[in-house]
Amino acid sequence: MKGSLGRRSILPTEWTALAAAVGMALALQKISVGSDLGLIVRNSLFVTSAAFAEGIAGVLVLYAAFLWLRGPRGKRLAFARASLRTSRFSERTLWQDLFRMVLALWVVLLAHYLVKTSIHVFNPRVYDPWLWRSDRWLGFGHDPKLIVLSAISWPPLLHAFDVLYSLVYPLLFSLTPPLFALLAPTRRLRIAAMTGFCLLWVLGGLLYVAFPSWGPVYTQPSHYESTLQSMPVTVYVQQQLFLELKGELERPQGPRPIQYGGVAAFPSLHLAVITLFTLAAWKIFRPWFWGNLAVTVGMFFGSLLTGYHYLLDSLAGIVLGGTCFWIALAWTQWCLQSAPGENDAPESSGGPSGGPRPKDDNICHFGADTLGRSPVTTD
Repeated sequence: MKGSLGRRSILPTEWTALAAAVGMALALQKISVGSDLGLIVRNSLFVTSAAFAEGIAGVLVLYAAFLWLRGPRGKRLAFARASLRTSRFSERTLWQDLFRMVLALWVVLLAHYLVKTSIHVFNPRVYDPWLWRSDRWLGFGHDPKLIVLSAISWPPLLHAFDVLYSLVYPLLFSLTPPLFALLAPTRRLRIAAMTGFCLLWVLGGLLYVAFPSWGPVYTQPSHYESTLQSMPVTVYVQQQLFLELKGELERPQGPRPIQYGGVAAFPSLHLAVITLFTLAAWKIFRPWFWGNLAVTVGMFFGSLLTGYHYLLDSLAGIVLGGTCFWIALAWTQWCLQSAPGENDAPESSGGPSGGPRPKDDNICHFGADTLGRSPVTTD
């Protein structure tokens, strides 16, 4: 029914998760990780649920505090309650979307980590020599990584990159998706941002398998000895990743260390994720965009300084993030059935002061033709 989420309505995010589930089922036919499979499931479930719980709680607490401060003296609690009841956060569709997208993201991350921990089972080749030659070609005969390492050598600055790459990024990864889902001004953007995020992990995993690589810090470690002395967090993570890589190569089908999901360099999903966040922020809150853009620049140089990635890895990550976001926007627009001109209308707060919301609730009625219904069209 127009204006509501019917039983046959499938979000683009859920189609992406379905593709990931099919890939995971096929992957399980070839790999056998034994007792480690339970660890992978628990890790992916914890990351997804904890990330959304933290982000949702953070937004609601900040919004409630804002309403409390705005309320008249002596009636602040009543004012906050009334405002929450008439705000967009009281909309059932918002929470339905969040629940469904959390489930989809969990399936996607589970499939991604399962495949990433067994890359060399699928493809034993290593493309580091090719990536190294590509970097020298991009640098007109010079190695861009060595140029960056020689240009940025001040210990306090290196420590800042260490914190950004190894500590700030996990926070952004955990908190930003639920913030986008809650704060996006339209349902189309909310669904598109989460679809692009899921699509990024699916395509990134496929590229990991197509072009296995370890990264320059593992193939040319002598270049990074001096730099890494000022990056203790990075050194710790890289030591754990080395144990995971060693275990994967020595016991690909047996029990082995699994903490971070294994080693893979091409493309840089750090850069892909933050690029997608930056593009989505442009449509939500411009200062947020500029902040994310600054983080993207820092992550770009951090990917080279830490030795995790070649230059081509980082550039490919930026392209992947942008591509996934724009594909998701187009896909969601194509799927979204609403009244003409309402797809991009802001979601109002509803209630006496906000008025009715735009009805853009029908998503992707695939299979409508087989049920005798007219196909979905968008303007």
